[in-house]
Amino acid sequence: MVMKPFFALQLSCILLSCNPEFDQVDISPVSEEVVVVETNNSPPSKEDYTAKLVAWDSMMNADPELRTLHQYFDFSPSAAKSFSTIANESGGSLIKIVSARELNDAIKTIIQKHGEDRADLMLLIDVTGSMLDDYAQLKAGLADIIAEISKFKKLRLAIATYGDHHVDSVWFQFNNFETDYAGAESFINKIKMAGGGDEPESVYEGYFAACKEFEWKSAKKRMVIVIGDAPPLEAPLSKFSMEKMIAHAKREKVHTNFYPILVSPGENDMPGSYKVPFEKVALIDQLFPNPTKGPLKIRMYNEASYQYIIYTVKGEEVLSGSFRGKDEELNLHELPDGAYLIRIRDEKFQVDQKKFILAK
Repeated sequence: MVMKPFFALQLSCILLSCNPEFDQVDISPVSEEVVVVETNNSPPSKEDYTAKLVAWDSMMNADPELRTLHQYFDFSPSAAKSFSTIANESGGSLIKIVSARELNDAIKTIIQKHGEDRADLMLLIDVTGSMLDDYAQLKAGLADIIAEISKFKKLRLAIATYGDHHVDSVWFQFNNFETDYAGAESFINKIKMAGGGDEPESVYEGYFAACKEFEWKSAKKRMVIVIGDAPPLEAPLSKFSMEKMIAHAKREKVHTNFYPILVSPGENDMPGSYKVPFEKVALIDQLFPNPTKGPLKIRMYNEASYQYIIYTVKGEEVLSGSFRGKDEELNLHELPDGAYLIRIRDEKFQVDQKKFILAK
């Protein structure tokens, strides 16, 4: 069908009103009934380009309001109930932590608040597979923990580890180090994490087995720091119970105080979960070139799995994706020129963000 010039011109006007990106439009009739619309795609002058960069650079100072990223955690209800009861009945206290990064601070806090000269201290540690990241943090911060212990005169230290005595071939280890803190550090560094076929573990068995090996001597203070993420095995899978454990702790003139540290077993976004903001850390090493004409290279400090979201400076999400490794290149040719922000997060609930300019 041949379109009349009037309607062709009218259609051209509608296109222009809907797309303000056209710089100039030249309408020239080729014949009596055909009109050709041509767009001037010539690159902007150097002066115009510089002016745009200056304008976008000023927008880089804007801080868009982005929603806060959170991690959601839930604790095992049975573990929370058991550990809380043990702590309360023995005159101790329960600490809940939602990240392995908090473990060493929790241990140091207990030692600082409750440690005394010539006290007895036992660490009772779950070493099953679910505690792998927590154990890594414990090793990394062990020197600081030993430094806190060393502030007290002749504080006796023993360490016991436990798993599930039904499924683990080596479910229990114990060593009484007295004041040989260097030996304790070496022992922890050599612990191998494995086993724990089901959620409940041999907490009660671990405590009673350790007490057979360890002679409580302090006439001032006796402490047990239990570190785990799973509840104790109960009857008929265990010949011990919470009541027996508490009674044993109260049997001597100097009661043994329990300070359980309950570690969240993982991420859970169910309603009522414990909500914690992502930790802001330096993940992004470089974004280049900046300004970019389309290709944007990302260089991270560490090789890992990442997710990214690109926002306008008004906080509007325009692009998202993921990558694994240390380097990634994005093609941003489809986005309009302007100032942007890229937010990148990793699997450890850490987040970083940087701004850049797209000027094609």
